[in-house]
Amino acid sequence: MANAVLTGWKAEQGLTYVRLYHRNKPVMTYHFGPCRNYEPWRMNYIHPIHGLSGAVLTENTPEDHHHQRGLFWAWREIYLLGEKIADGWEGHNIRFEPLSFEHAEDLDGNYTLRAHYRWYSTKHDADLPIMDEAVVITLHPDDEHGRRFSVDITLKALVAGLSLGGTPDKGYGGPSVRFLHSEDITIRTKGQAVTAQFAAVETGDAVAFSWPLRPDMPDEIELSCLINGTPWTTWVLRQEKSMQNAAYPGLGSVPVDMDAPLNIRLNWRQVV
Repeated sequence: MANAVLTGWKAEQGLTYVRLYHRNKPVMTYHFGPCRNYEPWRMNYIHPIHGLSGAVLTENTPEDHHHQRGLFWAWREIYLLGEKIADGWEGHNIRFEPLSFEHAEDLDGNYTLRAHYRWYSTKHDADLPIMDEAVVITLHPDDEHGRRFSVDITLKALVAGLSLGGTPDKGYGGPSVRFLHSEDITIRTKGQAVTAQFAAVETGDAVAFSWPLRPDMPDEIELSCLINGTPWTTWVLRQEKSMQNAAYPGLGSVPVDMDAPLNIRLNWRQVV
């Protein structure tokens, strides 16, 4: 654990989670393992995420969409040789096995969490290993510009013919955030207001969220997503009780290679 006197970081680890503080303010809780109070697939997500004021910004297991869980990443359409074999969004026909977890301050004064998982398809009464997932969460110290962190997800197929798909109606899948008070959100991209649509919309490199009617919420949270280093600009956005989703791959599907891993990065920035 980092030296809190020198760096401001403090970590409290439980059996299945780690809770992080910076300068005695709560920052986030990462759930690296399953909690006995929830479904066994509800792991590998971040909740709660706190604002600079300490206010909670996310929610878990909301009544309207029980499967949504803070900041998470999942796909409802997981295919093997064209057959849908699993749903990581709602946990159908899939099992996640935590393989390792560690956390520490790095040489630059950032705090880094590293986790490794294996996915198994349980369809047809099988327990077939299909994917290796590496997660790196990097938190930067709070400064005059605000609070920043990133989540890097690296996926490597363990079988040939594996692919991930967006839902056929809206195209959602990939990194998602369930904000509190999403019905009061104002959304902007490229300096222009965005009105949420049923399906995905095209955005700029970043999407900004604010809550003008909610003084307890931040002035602005900016999210951006990169796929193998390239900005992803297709989002499913909601101005109702639901998540905000960097909808990768959108409509259709994308193969996951056994030799060339797929990297997905979500950047979070709370602006002061």
